[in-house]
Amino acid sequence: MAAGFLGSMGVPYDVVGGNHDLEGLDEFETDKENLEVYLKAHGKETPQFCRQIAEKTLLVGMGSTLFREAKFTSHEVTIDQQQIDWFENLVSTHKAEDGWKIFVFSHAPPNGSGLRVLQENHVVNGCCWLNHSNEEQCQKFINLVREHRSIKAWFSGHFHLGQDYQDSITFPTIDPKDGPYPNRGSC
Repeated sequence: MAAGFLGSMGVPYDVVGGNHDLEGLDEFETDKENLEVYLKAHGKETPQFCRQIAEKTLLVGMGSTLFREAKFTSHEVTIDQQQIDWFENLVSTHKAEDGWKIFVFSHAPPNGSGLRVLQENHVVNGCCWLNHSNEEQCQKFINLVREHRSIKAWFSGHFHLGQDYQDSITFPTIDPKDGPYPNRGSC
């Protein structure tokens, strides 16, 4: 349904899958099977994408690959290791010093982004951040943001809080000459 609607506009589009995009419990036995159909419907080969939209300016997206097989809850948003490796290579080879600007999209935000979360819902259920149930992977995303100044913005949804809370958006807090981005908040 979504692929038909987006495709009807006559312009290229990309999507980042989230925790609900692989539900299909009555239709698919495994997340792998569901992901294959999801990708095919959107004309994608992988859950991630990279599109150059202007000179040295990239839109980058990563999609969740688990629902049934999530460690704690189906509300987790899990980026697989293949995408993490791909993303790390991408930001390592597109440096701010060379003029690159990268805008990242994912369903859930990285831990350390400073975005508001609900303790009684997101934290308790282990579904606040990308790869929440894997401590090493969970920290990987914000560490890449801190290390790579070419990442200018990271867009995410997942919480449904932006309509009600001004602090549902965060921005870099220090000048590049002062070092890497610090932790910009916590829940």
